[in-house]
Amino acid sequence: MKTKLITISIILLLTHSFTNAQQWEYVKTLQDEWLQKVCTQGLDTVYIVGQKGLIAKSTDRALTWNKQYFLTKVTLNDVIFINHNIGFAVGAGGTIIKTTDAGANWTQQTSGTTYNLNAIAATGLDNIWTVGDNGIVFQSIDTGKTWIAKSLLSNNKQLNDIKFNGVTGYIAGNSGTVLKTSNSGSSWDNNNINWVPESSTSVYGVHSLSITNNKVYALLYGTYPQDGTVISTSTEIIGNWTEYKDIYGRPFSAGSIYFIDNNLGYYAAYDWTTGGGFSIWIFKTTDGGQNWEATTITNYYAGTIDQLSNFSFNSDHSFGYFVCGQIVLRTPYTGDFTTGLNDIKSNLQTLNIKQQGDELQLSSLSKTISGIEIFSLTGAKICKNNNNIVNIIQVPTGVYFVCATYTDNSRSNLVKWIKH
Repeated sequence: MKTKLITISIILLLTHSFTNAQQWEYVKTLQDEWLQKVCTQGLDTVYIVGQKGLIAKSTDRALTWNKQYFLTKVTLNDVIFINHNIGFAVGAGGTIIKTTDAGANWTQQTSGTTYNLNAIAATGLDNIWTVGDNGIVFQSIDTGKTWIAKSLLSNNKQLNDIKFNGVTGYIAGNSGTVLKTSNSGSSWDNNNINWVPESSTSVYGVHSLSITNNKVYALLYGTYPQDGTVISTSTEIIGNWTEYKDIYGRPFSAGSIYFIDNNLGYYAAYDWTTGGGFSIWIFKTTDGGQNWEATTITNYYAGTIDQLSNFSFNSDHSFGYFVCGQIVLRTPYTGDFTTGLNDIKSNLQTLNIKQQGDELQLSSLSKTISGIEIFSLTGAKICKNNNNIVNIIQVPTGVYFVCATYTDNSRSNLVKWIKH
């Protein structure tokens, strides 16, 4: 009896710790797409753009999606909505598209360039900006009908991001390129960053920007090894940047940064795992970047992953979203997307796990197993099989939860399994 009580306590503690420690949850309702950027509009509406002209819209906080593909099938790199109905997306080959009916229909605009456009931002319908490769900068003052080329740089540096907060705006790109405006773009000042990566590489860039009421944060990255460093400066000062130590302490690929206010912010990076998957680290700070706590999000997909990623929070910051590669995450954790885990009920059946070569074998002393499910620590279902043996050759090393389904349709406890 004592042993059984101890077993119950461990199971309950494990399940409680899993659901309460998780800050981000894996959105399983938008799969098999390569994603570039996410944008929120209001409280519940979310837009995502990606490769092959993907435009996805959710009106219920990512629970369900309506997908369409722009006719040219070009990769779309960024998306914004200026109000509920009017939005823009930009992408490869100078693509600019516009909607006036909340994303139901999109029309292509004439940009005048074939260079890739990487980011778009606006202060209003009469002041829209987009930046891209080869130092390209365009402004529209007539709701996107025409786009005016701006010669802001004397070189052809790739520009990766543009952000506005009120009349203050920043453009950022390779080789530490940063431009600042204090008047909605009427004029721009050079605010370049002189930074030396710890890998001693002399080539680096600013990948992502975030502006609060009086600070701007920038995420820097090197070439190889890829260093990730967060720096910030006051929006009232030109050229005086404060560097925060490399947060993770090892080479990784820099992703994106987002600050809700001067204190609360998020930062993301990713790194490859054995077996062809990758891990995402989402760091959170509550003291303006002085200290960070990490959440590791492990997902497993074949192929490559693009460095483009970003965060977006809804209008009252109650829900946030993150995209990277084929991954969509949402915070805070609610359990909306982990029904496989939530449906598992404890029946105290003994479950034995044996890893033999590329197979994971499950057995029970009292019941016949009819199926196996393996979950990541985020609640994502990694694989499933309809017998008591599952092939794990594609599963990278790491920590997982395993659950068995029995022939009487009951299910086992969640059992922790570590693949070495």
